[in-house]
Amino acid sequence: MQNELNTTPLANQGSDPASSTWNLDYLIDYMAKKGHSREFLEQGVDEYKRYINICIAHPDQAFPISRAVDEIWHTHILFTRDYFAMCEALGISYLHHSPSTSEEDRQSYKADYALFRRIYAETYGEGANPEFWPTDLESGDSRCADCVQGTPTKESLAN
Repeated sequence: MQNELNTTPLANQGSDPASSTWNLDYLIDYMAKKGHSREFLEQGVDEYKRYINICIAHPDQAFPISRAVDEIWHTHILFTRDYFAMCEALGISYLHHSPSTSEEDRQSYKADYALFRRIYAETYGEGANPEFWPTDLESGDSRCADCVQGTPTKESLAN
């Protein structure tokens, strides 16, 4: 599970920094033991990394996340040391997870999700994989929020 930190922030290393440099094989192994297929998890981890890259490239936008990719994110957050190390290597303080808390949140997701899918296609030169990014986002899905540069503080972690 050891990931080596590169001294250059991943956000400055090209168009797809997290997908090309952060090793999450241990996450695939962990989730495969819980009954998920390795092929699905390998694709899902790639989609999770793409999601992170888009969030980092658009720090003022909070993007919804699909249930399938969110499950991978939840699992990665459980491995706190590696999750924090990845955020640090990406040049961000912490990529916060903000689940929807109201009907108003869920309604705003539709436009935000359409924007995410458009940015995804522009960034990766292909449409989002419908197995991981359905055309319509299910209500209750989460979004990327508070993707900010800097070092984690007690205040940022408490929010």
